[in-house]
Amino acid sequence: MKKILFALLPVAVLFSCTERVTGSDDNTPVQITLSAGMPATGVQAKAPVESDDTFVAAVAGWVTYGSSVNYASEETWLSVTSAISGDASQQAIQLNPLRYYEPDNNYRTFMKAWYPEGVLSDGVVTFSNFDGSVDAMLAGEISGSKLDNENKVLVFNHMTTQINFVVVKDESLAAGTALESITIKDAAIPTGFDLSTDKVIYSPVTNGLSVRGIAENLIIGTNPEGDIAGEPVMIEPFKGNTMFLDVRTSAAFYENVQVIIDEDADFQPGKAYTITLTFTQEDISLKASVTEWTHGTGSGIVE
Repeated sequence: MKKILFALLPVAVLFSCTERVTGSDDNTPVQITLSAGMPATGVQAKAPVESDDTFVAAVAGWVTYGSSVNYASEETWLSVTSAISGDASQQAIQLNPLRYYEPDNNYRTFMKAWYPEGVLSDGVVTFSNFDGSVDAMLAGEISGSKLDNENKVLVFNHMTTQINFVVVKDESLAAGTALESITIKDAAIPTGFDLSTDKVIYSPVTNGLSVRGIAENLIIGTNPEGDIAGEPVMIEPFKGNTMFLDVRTSAAFYENVQVIIDEDADFQPGKAYTITLTFTQEDISLKASVTEWTHGTGSGIVE
């Protein structure tokens, strides 16, 4: 079992924040406890989180006397969750360190959660990401108090678009042609969150994002049904239904290969698109589909 821990695949992770009210009419502190549930399709992070995986999320709290909070202000506390199973269903988890609601019920605790943990400062989270491997997930606001402590649910959403590649060949492609690289042009990758706006902070990748993990000497056509080319990358959803690639093989360099999706006007957050590159001796034929999170199709031809 691999574990994803801190120093974050549609999709959502559900955390139920439930108070066990003990001595609620006195000054006895009430511990903030959470339970976790996973959707049937699972959740993905730096790598897909399968049923035998675990991951850890960050949770921050702002305690205020009132009905709203300024998330740009310094948080009252910051914790991480215990390990959450990839197939969790109402799994009890703990905050580390443990946290408690204020004894005075006039004070409310506002909470937000995210993955990966990164570093939080005045409502902005920053984290390292150099290769598009981070599946940034963010949960919106919940709040509670000592007496208002039931049915508190944090809903985690995938904020990026996931791109996967498969390569196939037709009979005209020269035997032994190897895939060397795929670069997504004008891509931006997640490097933080703005908790005040519930937005992801993206950073552009100079000279395009190279798809990581392409096997050395990947001969196109080894598998008649298609060879997986590299590992999934998570990027900022493109505006519009097209993106462009540079593709290099042992025989040719294909520049500005156009990928078109035909179900969405724009690339969508929370969708995993699988781009199939069909290599012929003269050009590349393209098809796009959506897998795991939601489903859709697209196609394109590049010469």
